[in-house]
Amino acid sequence: MAISKNPTTNLSGSNYVVVMLLITLLVLGLTTLIGKALISSVRLNTKVVAKKSTAITQLNSDVANAPALVSAYQGLGDPGTAGTTSKTLNDALPTSADFPDLIAALENMADTSSLSLKSVVPDSSGIIPTAPVSSNTFAAATTPYEVNVTVEGSYASLQKFLMDIENSARPMHVSTSQISGTGSDVTANLTLETYYQDAATLPFKTETVK
Repeated sequence: MAISKNPTTNLSGSNYVVVMLLITLLVLGLTTLIGKALISSVRLNTKVVAKKSTAITQLNSDVANAPALVSAYQGLGDPGTAGTTSKTLNDALPTSADFPDLIAALENMADTSSLSLKSVVPDSSGIIPTAPVSSNTFAAATTPYEVNVTVEGSYASLQKFLMDIENSARPMHVSTSQISGTGSDVTANLTLETYYQDAATLPFKTETVK
């Protein structure tokens, strides 16, 4: 007697194989995705730890150096007290146009040169410049500006006045000059260029680790 195979049993077996194959592929795909995610997470965590370690090292170094910096700063003296290094530095390159202080300096140089200071006008438009917005850098850019100065006196006194300008603590130089008269009666119209530097800012910032 012939034995016949059950087609239903064969079909169920084939379906079982297909289902198991799909499950295997799915598991492999999920395993790959999870593995990639874990690897990316480990790399990111490694970078974060390295950045934190660098930041902590820099912070510890800054804290260790802070007393020396404070001592050096205090050694400069009060910027508002005449004769101190800090005052000299502030006068040499102020953090603003500081037009009143410039007038006072020119008046003092004119007096010591026996000249009469007739006028001091900021640049050609008569407008005192303001400092540009500074970026987060340690040293801001130096800003030049001009003033028009008129003095009267002898030619010898004018020569001394010009020498005092060139040798002043605050950087100044004569860009143009018009001189009339002779001997003890001279009138000089001068255009002086001077500078100031906006206050520096510390470049503190946050950084996203990628």
